[in-house]
Amino acid sequence: MPESTLAVWDEATALGLAALAGRDLLPAAPVVPSLVQLADPSFLVSPERAALLEERGFEVRTVAGAGHTIHRDDFDGFMASLEGRL
Repeated sequence: MPESTLAVWDEATALGLAALAGRDLLPAAPVVPSLVQLADPSFLVSPERAALLEERGFEVRTVAGAGHTIHRDDFDGFMASLEGRL
């Protein structure tokens, strides 16, 4: 994760996620056509979870080399990932 991302992150926000650990929070299906953008590599969404999202009807695109905050870490890659979506 790039230092710029860590510099603005409030670590206390992670405490709110503890109760959700181990639960499948992925939607069963998109309500509207949906794109999921992932950093590559993603430390939050494994290749298996990305494949599950695709099986459930989501389009998954990765932005190679971007950190968790894709639009801030690699704006050009973020915009290129949106090609054909807007």
